[in-house]
Amino acid sequence: MVFEGLQNNLRYSGYEIVIPKDRYGRSIFFAYKKDETAVYSVAVVNYTGNDKIVREDYENMLRAFRSMVMGEADIRFNLLQVVCTYEAGLALDIASGFYPFWLVDVQNERLMIYENQPSVYLDLDRIINDTLDGESYIVKVYDNVPFDSSSGNKSVYGRKKGVPLVTVTLIMINILVYVSMELICMITDSAQIYEYGVLNYRGVVINGELYRLITHFFMHGGIEHICNNMLVLAVIGYYFENTLGHISFGITYMASGLLAGMASLSWYHSIGQEVSSLGASGAVFGVCGAMLVMILMNRSKLREVGFFRIGLFLILTLYSGARDEGVDNAAHVAGFIAGVIITLIILLVRKGKEINEN
Repeated sequence: MVFEGLQNNLRYSGYEIVIPKDRYGRSIFFAYKKDETAVYSVAVVNYTGNDKIVREDYENMLRAFRSMVMGEADIRFNLLQVVCTYEAGLALDIASGFYPFWLVDVQNERLMIYENQPSVYLDLDRIINDTLDGESYIVKVYDNVPFDSSSGNKSVYGRKKGVPLVTVTLIMINILVYVSMELICMITDSAQIYEYGVLNYRGVVINGELYRLITHFFMHGGIEHICNNMLVLAVIGYYFENTLGHISFGITYMASGLLAGMASLSWYHSIGQEVSSLGASGAVFGVCGAMLVMILMNRSKLREVGFFRIGLFLILTLYSGARDEGVDNAAHVAGFIAGVIITLIILLVRKGKEINEN
């Protein structure tokens, strides 16, 4: 959850953490940094569950926390309130008017800063956005002691970003299948390659070879074909697999490829064309659709990938398909729509579970 993630990431970003020992231990914690002139502190309130902190108790905690960190020192006290909530209106009921506040919309996973509130407070905006992106900081330890080569006695902090296992596996399978097909081409008629698993109406519907609905998007017609598809898959998978989740990412890819193939069969049969198709484009377009949904829902705020890049990719690919009769645009469009719908379902189910748990 966001609340626990913030606690972890603030701790490993050099903040001291103070957690109440009473029943509010899971509803609020304080984080602070202190120097000779000032205390910079953060009150993080989990205002999402049924056991919400009472306003009077919250203000008492603020006063007690200030007294604890200030002691007898004559220094400035700074505090920013960060309220994690499903409804912004409810969060305003708890935020103290004495101190500025930010809201973290847990349902839509976004940071909300009102115009009359400070837009910058230490490095907190980065930490919150990283937490919403699903990143968890870890401390690197040498000889069981946090060590920094520049100072000799400080922690070194990094970001925990898992390897996109599904993306790597899919790329390896596609490459292995392509290499195998190339080897087969060396000893057989190249025309026969298209009988090993390509998608066509006769094979799937008439002959009942349903496996073609899957095998076709692991086959490619040339080095440029596979390089283009795998490059896009690698880029999108690297940025979004960890955010969407390994299993959900894999389901989105496979289901998009399957549905794209079914749509392609239906479309070309309806217009009276006998078409044989192969390539991962339908599945890759499904992942592009997933990426677009993630951006629109603020599931990820990755700066490296955004509307411009995904839009440019889609426009160029569809334009190329419109000019080239050999490109299966029906699979491209269907795959993209499938990816959008599948991802929306996954995210809505997740949010429903999170709301029920709280």
